[in-house]
Amino acid sequence: MLLPHKLAEHNINSILSEIAEATGLLTSEDHNYWTFSHIFFQGFFCVNYLIDKSSSVSSDYGRFKDDYNWINVWNNLIAMSSDPEFYTADKSDNEYAKSLSLVRMTTLLRKSDYMDSIIYSDVLNQFGNLIGSYSQMIESISYAENRINIMLKNPSDKNLTILWYILCILLIKNHEHTSESEDGFIKGETKFVKLINQLFLSKENYLLNKTENSIEILIDIP
Repeated sequence: MLLPHKLAEHNINSILSEIAEATGLLTSEDHNYWTFSHIFFQGFFCVNYLIDKSSSVSSDYGRFKDDYNWINVWNNLIAMSSDPEFYTADKSDNEYAKSLSLVRMTTLLRKSDYMDSIIYSDVLNQFGNLIGSYSQMIESISYAENRINIMLKNPSDKNLTILWYILCILLIKNHEHTSESEDGFIKGETKFVKLINQLFLSKENYLLNKTENSIEILIDIP
C-alpha cells in the first residue's frame, strides 16, 4: 500500500484504529485484516470512487457487470449517474446475466427524467424483453388477502435477492413516462408481467419479505 507522505511516517493500523473508533466505518479482529462494518459503506465508497474516476467506468463495468457481488454497486451508480444512457446498450447472454441486467434496466426506468423519450422507449423495450425471459424462472404466483407470494423454480439465495431488488426498485413510484392504461406499460400475458404492471402503476404501498424459497409482497395497510 502506498501512503501519502505525511501518513507514511505513522503506523497505518493506528490510523485505521482511530478512524474505526471515531466513525464506526471500519472493523478488524486482529488489526491485520480490515473491513467495512457494513456492506452499505463499502458500496457507497465504491460508487463514489467510480464516479470520480469516470474515465475508466466502461472498463470496470465490462469486467464486473455480471458479478453478483457488484449488483448493489452498479444499481446505485446508475441511480446517481447523470448519464444513464451509458447503460442502455447492455446485452447479456445467459439467464443469470440477464436477471442481473434486468435489475439495472429496472433502475434505469427510475431515471426517466434524465432520458429523452426515444432512449426511454429503448430501455422500456429492453426491460419488457428481459421480463419476458425472466418470467420463465417463476414457478408460481399466488394471491391471498393483502399478500402476494412469488415462488422461483430455483430459489437460491442469489436468485431470491435479485428478485427482491427488481421488486424493490419497481415499487418506487414515477409515472412521468407511463400512463395508467388497461394494458399497463409492459406488453405480455404471463402472470409475472401482469404483476409487474400492477406494482409499477399501483398507488398502494407495499412491503417486501424474503423467505427461504419465495418473496412475499404485503400491502401496507395503515
